[in-house]
Amino acid sequence: MNKEYILLDNLRNEKSIIRAEIMSDEMKKEVIQVEMKNLNDRIPLINVGLDESLKKEETILVIKDNNISPENLKYKPQKILVNESKEIIGKEVNSDDEIKLLKKEDNIEFISENFVIYTKLDKPDEKKFFIIQGTSINYITPDLEETYDDLIVALPSKNSHEIIREWFQLENNSDYIPYLIGFNK
Repeated sequence: MNKEYILLDNLRNEKSIIRAEIMSDEMKKEVIQVEMKNLNDRIPLINVGLDESLKKEETILVIKDNNISPENLKYKPQKILVNESKEIIGKEVNSDDEIKLLKKEDNIEFISENFVIYTKLDKPDEKKFFIIQGTSINYITPDLEETYDDLIVALPSKNSHEIIREWFQLENNSDYIPYLIGFNK
């Protein structure tokens, strides 16, 4: 049996996975087109993890119910804010302990409950970019990493979530989260 079918079977046997399908080239193109629109935002979003997962030989689209098994936040891909010089000038913080520590720091501004800007590094006239990296399969399920060491997991943007929901005629349930898992055969 081919690696992709074994992986699909393993994913489909996970209780929190609602759907797992190999993406067609047409599906990949559509997701790329939607994601490219994020580059036109006031602060463009570059989804490096999504790009990496789609560059692998195969990509599986997974729909997961986070009510059944919440994401492992230890592996959540962190959104960072960089400037033109590629310095990190802000980041998403997923740890309550780190948030508490950062609230005591000078030169840090919270622009949301879990996103900080390093005010000393932030230059108002400089172009900025949000970047999201890929992450480990442990973010979705802890059971597959030892078996598959070349997987890259990516979170598509909210706009891509909508198109994916349409493809699979899923209800608009915020607990149903799509992920892309790229791998080589």
